[in-house]
Amino acid sequence: MKQTVFLSFILLLAAAPFLAAQSAEKPTGRKFAFLVGVTEYEFPNTFPTLAYTVADVKAWQEMLESIGFQKEDIIVMDSTSSVSRRPTKPKILAAMNELLGKVTRDDIVICMFSGHGTQVGKEQFFCPEDARLEDLADSCVALNEVLGALKRSPAKFKWMIVDACRNDPTRSMSDSGVKAIGKVESVPPGVTAIFSCADTEKSYEDSKLGHGVFTHFLMQGLDGKAADKEGVVTILDLYKYVQKETQGYVVARYNQSQIPYWDGEFTNFILRDDVLIEGVTREKYNEAEAAHKLAQELRLKKEYVSALAEIEKALEILPEKQKYLNEKLMIRQGSSLEKRAKADSYATVAMANFDKSDYKKATAEIDKALKLFPTDSGFQATKKLIESAEKQAKTDANRSTADGYAKAASAYLNKKNYVSAKAEIDKALKLYPTDSGFLATKNAIDEMSKSPVVVVQPPVVPEPEVQYPKTGWSSLGKVGGVQVYRDNVTGREWTVTLGQVASSGWGTPAQAKVSALGFRLPSFSELRVMEAHGGFSYLNINNGFGQYYETSNSNILGGAYRNGFATPQQRKGTGKNWVIGVR
Repeated sequence: MKQTVFLSFILLLAAAPFLAAQSAEKPTGRKFAFLVGVTEYEFPNTFPTLAYTVADVKAWQEMLESIGFQKEDIIVMDSTSSVSRRPTKPKILAAMNELLGKVTRDDIVICMFSGHGTQVGKEQFFCPEDARLEDLADSCVALNEVLGALKRSPAKFKWMIVDACRNDPTRSMSDSGVKAIGKVESVPPGVTAIFSCADTEKSYEDSKLGHGVFTHFLMQGLDGKAADKEGVVTILDLYKYVQKETQGYVVARYNQSQIPYWDGEFTNFILRDDVLIEGVTREKYNEAEAAHKLAQELRLKKEYVSALAEIEKALEILPEKQKYLNEKLMIRQGSSLEKRAKADSYATVAMANFDKSDYKKATAEIDKALKLFPTDSGFQATKKLIESAEKQAKTDANRSTADGYAKAASAYLNKKNYVSAKAEIDKALKLYPTDSGFLATKNAIDEMSKSPVVVVQPPVVPEPEVQYPKTGWSSLGKVGGVQVYRDNVTGREWTVTLGQVASSGWGTPAQAKVSALGFRLPSFSELRVMEAHGGFSYLNINNGFGQYYETSNSNILGGAYRNGFATPQQRKGTGKNWVIGVR
């Protein structure tokens, strides 16, 4: 009797030859899946019940739906299905052909079989739930028949994954948790196959995982663990992930070897590109990474404020990402060092200004340092030192100023200028109200200012009397081109100018300007009409007061006349010349 073995495999149809460095292509067609899982058999003594085959199928269905497979494009056949979908050989072949009949050129097809498998000669078989040990070739589904159907399919992407034991097919199937099948002789062109383990190895099921180890990591990878930094899962990345994780897990848990491998043609294509990376969309993840990179660049340039702003953007998206937290710490450390260096620089400049007695600048600089580190004891001590020195300097300056005021007061006192002396000593007392020396000087000024002052007038020397005629006018000649006369009656001197009266109406004689012309006039000047020829004469004195004076052949007494203009006005019509005298 032939010995029966367990088989769990997935068939995914993929079309082009495998190139490791090939860019992944994103399929544009529909996505189909044919999933078969057998847990219980009609002859359990021959085909023992399996633990996780149906769980693998159910989980795989949910995974495919989550990445865009439509429910109506997935056929599921397992031990819990309705009668029409029970996984017997005739129904499996009929349902597979039904699905492949819908496939077109740009589509993907995934076929998953999970159950026992066996080998007759060099032929590998999948055991449906009605498999009979005495008639394996007729009651089981030949893998070559499945591969042939896949080869004929027009689907662009065809991929077969087998999760089954690859050891001696004659070995007993009773070992708990072990699935086994012999090696498929050849994978036809146009199909890529990935096997769960190499020759002489076992493909383990695991109660802790609740799945076959290989299938568990296959789903984990497709769920996002195999995604690249862009959130994309390709078939190549998925294979690499499953191979690494399966091998590591089996070694750690069973101390055995299970290394998945691929066979046939391999086309790298995108299975999904919407993986949430660390819980966020690819777009948000890329945004966070860009902010982190910029934060690093800004930190190296010591632009810590901008760097901190960028890393905060990254942490807003991924608040627990350790490398972002580390970067924030480095930015803060760098900022703190720069802050300390800047504060120390301010303090150094403050002391340099202190040494120059420029306390205003020194205070401004140490205040900058204290703004950065308000509780720094060194900066606080420097601030007090500057304040103390500035206060002492101000005191010294006030003393010098007050002493100057007191000295000036003494000088005025010696000159008996008590008013000025009092003003100066009061300035000194305003700065130092209780200074005994200043108070004594103040008292001396007050006492001396009360004493009577004797003013000695110099003797008056009379000017020699000049003898003139007692009547008429005496010519004194010209001074500066102007004729000067003396009134013999009053003894006053006059400058003279002639004025020409207009022929009619009222007017101002031309060139009737009267000025001192070298004479120092007293505070009040007297203007006189020296000659009149009838009518009324009006004299307009333009001396800053705007007054008009009237005369009729008589003297005119004017107000203050200081180098202004005396303009005679005559009733027009006589055409007479007037002589106007100004003292």
